[in-house]
Amino acid sequence: MAGQVAPLREEVAALKATLAAAALQAAPLRERVAALEAADAKHRQRIGSLVAEDARNRSLHKIMLFAVARSGDHIGVLGLLQHTSVLVDFARYDGMTLLFIAALNGHVRVVKALLDQGAAVNRTRPTTGGTPLYAASQNGHLGVVEALLGEGADVDKACNTGASPLYAAARNGHVGVVKALLGKGAVADKACTDGATPVWIASQQGHLGVVKALLNKHADMTTTLTEYGQTPLIVAAQRGHLGVVEALLGKGAGVDEARPDGLTPLYVAAHSGHLGVVEALIARGAEVSKACTVSGGTPLRAATRQGHHAIVEMLTRVASGN
Repeated sequence: MAGQVAPLREEVAALKATLAAAALQAAPLRERVAALEAADAKHRQRIGSLVAEDARNRSLHKIMLFAVARSGDHIGVLGLLQHTSVLVDFARYDGMTLLFIAALNGHVRVVKALLDQGAAVNRTRPTTGGTPLYAASQNGHLGVVEALLGEGADVDKACNTGASPLYAAARNGHVGVVKALLGKGAVADKACTDGATPVWIASQQGHLGVVKALLNKHADMTTTLTEYGQTPLIVAAQRGHLGVVEALLGKGAGVDEARPDGLTPLYVAAHSGHLGVVEALIARGAEVSKACTVSGGTPLRAATRQGHHAIVEMLTRVASGN
């Protein structure tokens, strides 16, 4: 029995010696693993710092690009685009792209440079639906309008209210832009959601040159604002825009064409005290005694109520045949 135990003790001792040797060998391995783990953590931290720095740089580059585009520095815009990772069609927080900003501010060289870099000419601003062409038309930047149209801008693409670039130009009296858009086939009678057309809004604002340009393209003079049923002639008469009234009458606008409530161009002109418009309408054969279908009021009664004595005198004289 004792003879059998001795070999077992020797085997156990040998195993212990082997384990001790293995432990000695494992210590450097553990140290190496720990060192590698530490290096990996440091590397990850460095990567995180670089990513954060890149994000800060990208944000700064975007701010710089928009500032340079707004200022009209086309060389600066190209330089920043070439040496940064910012895309040419990147949109900032309000949906404006570089092309939109440049078009809005009338910078033709910046617009052309961005178009050469592949900027999307018809990209809309989500909050308004406006395009670079709409922005340029609205502000009367003819050179930008021509550059955008030359690169295939959609001449009739409307914003969220239904207003087209032509409408925007007409509203603000930019006759050169209006003619350029019409020359590219813009629909002269494209209406907004409230029914207003380019000739309607130009008549309201008194932009005679725009009205004439639109009438030369056979703009519809019978279109009405949805809410009130006012024609271009009625709104021009109400605002006292004599030149516009004469232009519309000269193209055949109905001198007595009334709103749904029966108010005629003569009635609203008499009520508002526009003597010259009253004279022009009477010269075209306006019916001086035509009454409103709702109140029964006549132009004479309206002028009398408002104290427009010269108009009262004229209407009285015409009504009496003198």
